[in-house]
Amino acid sequence: ETAWPAAEPNARRRAAKQAAARADAMGQAVSVPLRQVLDAHAPEALRRSLHPFEHATATLTAAQRTRTGARAPADVLADIAAVRLAVLAAACVVIKFPGAPPSTRRCPCV
Repeated sequence: ETAWPAAEPNARRRAAKQAAARADAMGQAVSVPLRQVLDAHAPEALRRSLHPFEHATATLTAAQRTRTGARAPADVLADIAAVRLAVLAAACVVIKFPGAPPSTRRCPCV
């Protein structure tokens, strides 16, 4: 009977550590592919990876689609970057402030 109360804080710490590890893994599982999308579609990366004719065609197509009402590629990439930062901030909050009420948790990383 005396060993059980002493083991409870350890079990609580272990559970908190496992929850933090899961939150970090989920954050990374979403964040890494989004970062890869952002890196692959950066203007410099496209310029390097495409043939000059393909790059000119892609630029003109994107400009035409923007003129006809579609969103600009830069706006879409900015939204993806914002989602990535939100995911990282949510994971950071869960890891650094477990059990705190949502209104008091602000991630200092983001």
